[in-house]
Amino acid sequence: MSLRTRLALVTTILLWSSAFPLIRVANHGFNPMQIAFGRYGLASLLLVVVALVMRIRLPRREHMAQLFISGVFSVTVYNIALNWGMERLIAGPASFVVNTLPMFTAVLSTIFLKEKILPAGWIGLLISCSGILLIAIGESGTAILNVGTFSILLAALAWAISIIQQKPLLKFYTPIEIVCYSIWSGALCMVFVLPSLVGALGEASLAATASLVYLGVFPAVVAYITWNTVLAVTPAARAASFLYLVPVLSTIIAYFLLDEVPQKWTLIGASLALGGVVVINTFGRQKAGAGNGEAVSRLHGHE
Repeated sequence: MSLRTRLALVTTILLWSSAFPLIRVANHGFNPMQIAFGRYGLASLLLVVVALVMRIRLPRREHMAQLFISGVFSVTVYNIALNWGMERLIAGPASFVVNTLPMFTAVLSTIFLKEKILPAGWIGLLISCSGILLIAIGESGTAILNVGTFSILLAALAWAISIIQQKPLLKFYTPIEIVCYSIWSGALCMVFVLPSLVGALGEASLAATASLVYLGVFPAVVAYITWNTVLAVTPAARAASFLYLVPVLSTIIAYFLLDEVPQKWTLIGASLALGGVVVINTFGRQKAGAGNGEAVSRLHGHE
């Protein structure tokens, strides 16, 4: 791996790791829908420039509905659910819960793409589910999943649905083309939030506003470009393995930036949740299902 590729990889991991704590900061000035539209409205404008520079192709008519639906799930539903959940769950545990994405993707791939999960994969699913339950216990003091955890699980499920929608499209479009049309579609669905966002900007603190701008520019656009720089010269499976650092670094950043300290049971649950995902990705699928793993690693943005 060249120095340029290593720098691109480090940049990607750091930017995606920083997204979770910065969403918490933005929550102090904006509601979940304002954060979602604010960052992806800005990202949409920046991606217009990227699209013009890279001369991305127009979508085929028969794919427009599929691209639109994937944007609704990966941008609109994912981000509103994530932001709403992060009002109720601290950044570190939230990032571990979101990283159960491969768990949902594996199950949905079995149902809709006829890909097979091996016995080890089902064991990994159980491990991850146990970890999520412990995170909920650690954060709420009860064995009942709190609404914040449910909301973030919904976000992970929404992104998994979008991946199932997007995977067949990889035969016709590059990842940057798919992400442009998905983000534009998802932001369009939230344009009605614009008046309330403008009003909130006048009252929000400088820290909350700066966090919102940061989220729209860096984790949503810059990190995706650097991630594709890595994927251009690195096998997808190897590159994806580095993404397991994201929730760990998110927890560390949240500790120094927000003074958020996870509970003991939360840390144990986070380890189990991440461990289960590693088992699923490493031992849980047949080799024929590698394409799905590549789709996850190429399209999954951890912000």
